[in-house]
This record gives sequence, structure tokens and C-alpha cells, in this order.
Amino acid sequence: MSRIYPYAGFWRRAVALLVDSLIIGIISSILYITVLGTQVFKLIVQNPQTSDPKNILSIMGSMILFQILAFIFFWLYFALQESSKSQATLGKRVMGLKVVGADGGRISFGRATGRTLGKLVSNMTLYFGYYMAGFTKKRQALHDLMADTFVVQHAFQTGDEKPALNFSTGGLIASILAAILPVVFIALMMLVGIVAAFKETENINVDNMNSILVRSKAVSAQANLFLLAIDEDKEVPSSDENGISYSKTVNGYQAVFSDDAGNRFVLREKKGEYDACCAEGNCELIQIDPCK
Repeated sequence: MSRIYPYAGFWRRAVALLVDSLIIGIISSILYITVLGTQVFKLIVQNPQTSDPKNILSIMGSMILFQILAFIFFWLYFALQESSKSQATLGKRVMGLKVVGADGGRISFGRATGRTLGKLVSNMTLYFGYYMAGFTKKRQALHDLMADTFVVQHAFQTGDEKPALNFSTGGLIASILAAILPVVFIALMMLVGIVAAFKETENINVDNMNSILVRSKAVSAQANLFLLAIDEDKEVPSSDENGISYSKTVNGYQAVFSDDAGNRFVLREKKGEYDACCAEGNCELIQIDPCK
């Protein structure tokens, strides 16, 4: 009798899981819209100042209900189908696979439930529990080992020879890479985000510092212009320690200074009016009214 190797390989199982995940995702989305969609929409369109706090509690309750219903659907989707006559979910049927017990036969609903709950443990291992199907001798994932089940080709029948496969070094490497690459990708994305955030913070800090220095110069210039206007006999300084230059004009006095970026600002004080106005530069930046 020819030797039969019925155990499903990693990639066929991966495609089957992808199909099942798409189906579960679509149903879960419909369930989410049904349970939460209307309430979330109402909360969005309401004025936050007049909205009833009870609405928030209602949404939290609905979210809990959604999580419970989603878990029940996840459990029954796998447990009912894998313990049925087909012994397979829709994804496994597409890939020509089915789930069997240690005796090669159909598993009970209780064992299928245990296998489904074991998937939660596989999820907690950053999905490495799934990748184990790529290198274990009987191509078992972690939840298969926990439930003592196997995923085999659909043509397999009870009594067919079920020899253990050789340990797959290539499968181990592929599984490790499949487990590591998403983590590496996420880590790189986080690193890029952190670097971008630091650069943005640096730019913001530089801009804030420049803004503070410019406003400080404007306040100093405004004060000196007031003093010059009050005491006309006072000598007009050509410049001060802040790099502000002063001059006397026909209508009063003028102060000129620049920021670190080289932008020029001019403040003018008219004779007989003890108030300075912004004649040139970003008046909004130095918080002084523009001259009329």
C-alpha cells in the first residue's frame, strides 16, 4: 500500500484561514453596524454640550453586547462546522481540507469548541501558534495540539495510513519569518512614526522659541518707543542689546528688528500718541495692531 501523507501544509491552511477571516470580518461588520451604528451616528450629530451622558453609557453597553455576540459567532462558526458532517469551515472546504480527531474520524462539538478556544491562545502568542503548522511533524498548530486534532486533505478516510512527516526545517524557517516579519514591519512603522513625531516636535519647539523671542523684542521696542515719546530730550539710541535699532522720524519714532529667520519688523510711534503700531512684518506674530 502506498504511503499517504494527508496532513495539510501551512500555506493551504493559511489560505483557508484567510477565507474564514474574510467571512467573519464581513459578518462582524454587519453585526457592528446593526448593534452600534445608529447610536454612534446619533452621538456624532448631537451637540456635545447638550448630549445626554446616558448615551455614552448606552454605547458602552452596546459595545459589550457586540463583543459578546461577536465571540459567540466566532465560536459557533468554527465549532459547528468542524463538528458537522463536512468537518470543515467554508475556508477549509475551498482548500479541500477537514478536521479529524486522533482516531481519524469526525470530532465532537465539545472537542471542536476546545479547538476554537485554543485559537484564542494561538492569537496570544502573536499568532506563532498558527505558524507551528508549518514545521510540526503532523502539521499541527498550537490549538490542534491542545485539542488533539489534525487538519487533513478532504479525501482522507478513517483507516488510511497517517505517518508522521519529517520535521521540516524549511517550514520552521518559513514560519519564523512569517511570525517575525509582521512584527518587524510594525516596529519599523512605529520607528518611522516616532522619528516623524520628534521632528515635528523639534520644528514646533523651534517655531515656538522664535515666536517667543520676536514677541519679547516687540515688547522691549514698544516700551522704549513709549519712553522716547514721553521724553523728547532723551537721546535716541542707534541700537540696544536686543539688536533693535531706533530712529527719529517726522511723525515720531521708529524701531526696527529682525527674527532668527531674517524677517524684518518695524514699529512706529506717532508724535503725541503713546502707542506703537506694526508698520512692517507679521503683526499677528508680535501681537501688535498694524498701522493704519
